[in-house]
Amino acid sequence: MNYKTLITLTIAPILAIAAPSKQKPTKPEREVVADQTENEKPSKVKPDRPSKPNRPTLPEEIKTQIAELKEKQREMIEAKKELHENLKDKSKEEKTQLIAQFKQDNKEQHQVIKQQAKEIKKQIRETVETGDSRTNDI
Repeated sequence: MNYKTLITLTIAPILAIAAPSKQKPTKPEREVVADQTENEKPSKVKPDRPSKPNRPTLPEEIKTQIAELKEKQREMIEAKKELHENLKDKSKEEKTQLIAQFKQDNKEQHQVIKQQAKEIKKQIRETVETGDSRTNDI
């Protein structure tokens, strides 16, 4: 008997015990595994959730103010789009000059929009929020 056969004869039983078998599980073992996975599946029933509280509706006065504000914002966006179109074919100096002119021309309108948005937020918070609510980020 040579050295290699002696090692294989002594190690083979140890490897057979330590190494898991690669055989498929038998039919009864498969059924047990299937039963375990069925029990672990989450149920499709949704847990009871509390209903959402009804949100108070805004008065018509505030809704009209919001519509006016959105219209002003749309006008500002359109002006910005026109500026962007005008800047496409200009040199760097002309671009900076046009941008500065745009800012100067629309500074007052921007401030009006900003102020009106703050006032609307304040009115909404006064009418809608009740109890413990956040009101400090205006």
